[in-house]
Amino acid sequence: MGKMTAKLLFLTKILIICLFLASCAYQFSGAGKMPFGISKISVLAFDNATSETGIEIIFANDLIAELSKDLRATLSSKDQAEAVFKGHIKSIDIETISRKQSYISLERRVTIVLDLALTKPGGEVLWQMDDLRQSETYLVSEDKIATEQNLRNAISKISKKTAERAYQSVMAGF
Repeated sequence: MGKMTAKLLFLTKILIICLFLASCAYQFSGAGKMPFGISKISVLAFDNATSETGIEIIFANDLIAELSKDLRATLSSKDQAEAVFKGHIKSIDIETISRKQSYISLERRVTIVLDLALTKPGGEVLWQMDDLRQSETYLVSEDKIATEQNLRNAISKISKKTAERAYQSVMAGF
């Protein structure tokens, strides 16, 4: 198990570096401005107060992907941005929702709670969503690796839903 954990940490670090480099170079330029009169946005790596390593990068990258769909937005570095997206993953909770026997889980639900904010470089808050709660269910297998992959897939779905919800809320001006 020690070799697998070390390998997973190494692969996670490589993925983080690759995603960071890709997100820095991935820019669109379009016409017009987004709500709040901004056109250059930076997305910072989310803060992660949970024990689930790597999810902060997943959430930040899904938000970058969602913002990249809007041709009015240009992703930029923090020092060139007119607004900065910040996120704080506050908690992750996993609960059993169905059982085969009293001690054998069949299905679990993962719930993630986070805060999101779009601020001007000086700190003025343009948009904020606190205690955003998203849940997703996943299957539990006798194979622990399969169960862990199912959990990761559920977290990925939550991340994509969160990015879509944040984008739609910002576009609506709320």
